[in-house]
Amino acid sequence: MKILTWALIAAGVTWALIAAGAVGIAAIELHAAAQTTGQNIADEETPGGIPDGSLQFFTLRQVPVVLSTKLYVNGIRVTRGLDYAVYPSTKRIGFFPCCIPKAGDILRIDYRY
Repeated sequence: MKILTWALIAAGVTWALIAAGAVGIAAIELHAAAQTTGQNIADEETPGGIPDGSLQFFTLRQVPVVLSTKLYVNGIRVTRGLDYAVYPSTKRIGFFPCCIPKAGDILRIDYRY
């Protein structure tokens, strides 16, 4: 059996292919490892930027642990991956075109950093 090691680390999730045999895949191990950093908490932070119906990206004060974000628009929690994405390298959140906040909307976010 030929042992292969492959890993992809993105957004705090690790996926790994551990072993494959000559006749096909003999063993696969996939696992998610949540980031263990993030001992500090930002609670009800107002992201930087003023909602106006066209502004898509808003800035956070700290670099967030991606899987820890809980974003609220007008008190209603929105869904990461469906309504918005997190960009830790730039400390930003970005709304998908369907969900860009309108003028007067109130944004609040909780996250670990």
